[in-house]
Formats: sequence, C-alpha cells, structure tokens
Amino acid sequence: MIDPKSAAYEFLQHAAISLLHREFVRSGKLDRGLLKNYTGLFESRMSGDYGPFSSATSEEAKIALDTAVCFVAEAKKLLPI
Repeated sequence: MIDPKSAAYEFLQHAAISLLHREFVRSGKLDRGLLKNYTGLFESRMSGDYGPFSSATSEEAKIALDTAVCFVAEAKKLLPI
C-alpha cells in the first residue's frame, strides 16, 4: 500500500483526475464543471483525512453531498455497470 502522504500517492491522485479529464471531459461526455466539483470534493477529502483538523458546516456538507450524488449519477451513465 502506498503511503497517502507520499509523492507517489499524490501523483496517483492527479493521474486519476487527469485520466477523467482526458477520457471524458475532452470528449464532451462529462461536463468540465462537474469534474471541477469532483476535484474539489476529492481535495477536501484528502485534506480531512491527512491534513490538520478541519470541519464543515452543515450547509457545506449538504453541498458536498449533493455534488457527489450528481457526479455519481453522471458517472453511472458513462460506465457499463
């Protein structure tokens, strides 16, 4: 398992987001704003897991949840599940 605080782990994070951009945003299959929102959620999660203590208001949590639900719904349309 890769240490989540390592440079290799950070590279993998950015590689995954780059892959989503290259394969889905550039082709027009996924909205650029949706990927931007996903990236923000991902960074918040990483900061919450591995950064200094942070918290979110209930409104911030609701926005994050709504954003995640929207991203998952769009991802399901793109993936043969």
